[in-house]
This record gives sequence, C-alpha cells and structure tokens, in this order.
Amino acid sequence: MRNLIMKFILCLLVIFITGATLVQYNTVIRKEKEAKYFKLIRRASKMLRKENPAGVEMLEKATRLLPKKKEAYERIANAYYKSGDYEYMLFVSDKFIDNVPCKEAYLLRATAFLRLGDYNNAYSDLRVAQSYRCNSGRNVEMYEQRVFDILVQ
Repeated sequence: MRNLIMKFILCLLVIFITGATLVQYNTVIRKEKEAKYFKLIRRASKMLRKENPAGVEMLEKATRLLPKKKEAYERIANAYYKSGDYEYMLFVSDKFIDNVPCKEAYLLRATAFLRLGDYNNAYSDLRVAQSYRCNSGRNVEMYEQRVFDILVQ
C-alpha cells in the first residue's frame, strides 16, 4: 500500500513539473512570436514610408504570424487607402473584422465603403463602430476625421 501511495505521489509530481514546463515553453514561444511580429511591423512601416510595396507583403506576413493582433491590419488598410485601392482596403478590413472586431476595423471598412459609394454599408459599419464605447486605439480619432472629411466633400 505504501509503495502505491509513493508511486501516485511521484506521478503527480511528474505531471506537475511537466505541466509547468509546457506553460513556460508556450510563454517563451508566444513572446518570440510577438517580438517577430513587431519587428516585421517596424520594418514594414519604414518601407511604406519610402512607398515600397514590399512593406505590405511584410505586414501580411505579420497577420499570418499573429492573426488576432490589430496593428498589421490597420497599417495594411491605411496603405491601400493612401494608394487609392479601396477595393483591397475593403478586403483587408473584412479580414480585420473577422479576426479582431474593434472600432478601428469598422471605421476603416466604413471609409472603404464611402470611397466606393456604398453608403448603406458605410452607415451600417458606422453604427457598429459607434456601439464600441471606448476609443480602443490611438488612431480612432484620425479614422473618424477621415470619415467626416469624406462625407463633407
């Protein structure tokens, strides 16, 4: 009986140690992915400032690495806004909403709809964006101003 209890205690100890190791391993992997993600974003931002289209490819790689983070989606949508490619901006905004539904995503998609002349869908997205009570990002005011500027043209 005593041997059985000792074996059980040893098994629990092994399970506890292995579980703790897996948690630590997953934390390290997540941190490495995040570091790589933000490095891609920094490099892509520099490229986009120089109007190098390879920056968008780098941002798309970042979205594949961590699809639930919003920074890369925002930068891709803004790059297409600046280039006047509102169809692709709409496509990226759809992916943004699917992966990270937030006020910024709906404002960006509303902007694309407005530029494409689809006022009903733009209105719908603006209503959804309005339902998000907090300004969850620093770019919200810029996106709201962009929508307003389009409407008063």
